[in-house]
Amino acid sequence: MLDIIVRPDMPVELHTLKARIRVPRTATPGQLERAMQTQGGIFIREVAKQGWQFRHEYGMKITGGPWPPVDPKDVPKARHHGPLPDGPHDRGLHTYDTSWRQEIQPIAIADEWEWDIKGFFEKRVFVAEVDDGN
Repeated sequence: MLDIIVRPDMPVELHTLKARIRVPRTATPGQLERAMQTQGGIFIREVAKQGWQFRHEYGMKITGGPWPPVDPKDVPKARHHGPLPDGPHDRGLHTYDTSWRQEIQPIAIADEWEWDIKGFFEKRVFVAEVDDGN
């Protein structure tokens, strides 16, 4: 019979989770801060559904940007679409599936910009040990 020992003190792991927020390119620093708070609040609620708890003492921070907006798409694995066309090994002998590619606007003409935000979250870890009989 297998005995499993569960530790009652479930340790906590601290992780940094990141998200991207989208704001109009004409946003002032105050509007950017408000967008970070509102969209960051949505992000906190969404990851809480997965068991993550936000650590308020560290707050949310803007860590990168501005970036041109990119809509998420499913990019196939490299083995499904082969090397990219016009690459160093392309000799015009193959046909390539490039339907997954998208044009990204230069940041100077984009109507919206994306900014990276990050926050510190903790999650309780379920630790189980198998009794080896010693």
